[in-house]
Amino acid sequence: MRTLGDFQTLALADVRSPDFSQRLTRLFHHFTLTEAREIVEATNRLQGGRDAVVEKGAVGAAVVAAAMHHYFGEYDGPGFFDFQYEYWGSHGIDETYPVRTMDILFLMPAPGTKRGSITFQVEAKNYSNMTLSSLTNGNVSRQVQKDFGYLNPRIPGHAPVVPVWWFLQGLASNARNYLEVQGFRVVDFTRNPFQAELNHAFRLL
Repeated sequence: MRTLGDFQTLALADVRSPDFSQRLTRLFHHFTLTEAREIVEATNRLQGGRDAVVEKGAVGAAVVAAAMHHYFGEYDGPGFFDFQYEYWGSHGIDETYPVRTMDILFLMPAPGTKRGSITFQVEAKNYSNMTLSSLTNGNVSRQVQKDFGYLNPRIPGHAPVVPVWWFLQGLASNARNYLEVQGFRVVDFTRNPFQAELNHAFRLL
């Protein structure tokens, strides 16, 4: 199982900009919401076509990883953190690609529950304008359907993987309702008090 040190290394590996890399490294060591939100806002000023889009996603995922490191670091050891976790599911050894590469996989100990832990699939969404229309069309809509399958496994006895979609720049209320009705957990990184937002998303089943 990976340690939080490994988790940080993996989270920073895909960030190309030296400036973002330095800021994110500091964020892992001294997390503040103000700095984290300023980093996210700075990604909106990236230019350069597809490379900028990729960097925006990498920085957003690293910000979420830093927040997870800060708020859930107490679970290092008894819990499990992984970044860009390859979920193979029903795919056999002859397959080239996994079913899904999850931004963050977090296994949180849950004493007193039947299984003793809960598995969360945390997806970082660094979109500046997430509406219900954008959520229910195109690639994002396909991601919703795929992640809904993890929450409702078809194999009897398999524990659900709870999808937590983390919107770094917020989302429309009807988009949030759409996801929550289907069983998704939602984190709006712009909402205050943020601790309450986080507690609600990572509550026990």
